[in-house]
Amino acid sequence: MSFEKFVHRNLLVADCVERIAASGKADHLFEHSAQFNPKVRELLAAQERLLNAAERLLEHCDSAEVHSA
Repeated sequence: MSFEKFVHRNLLVADCVERIAASGKADHLFEHSAQFNPKVRELLAAQERLLNAAERLLEHCDSAEVHSA
């Protein structure tokens, strides 16, 4: 997958999240359903994995930049 496709897919995810927020049901979904709804739990777990991976990649980029300087 190209980086551009990766960015595009993340923008699609952000769009979905914004649409959930705009629905007015986001608070209810996340406050009450996270413990019961497997789709919400799956989304939260995936978000955590993605954030951790992005932080590790950023650290790698920062480290590579220091070594090349």
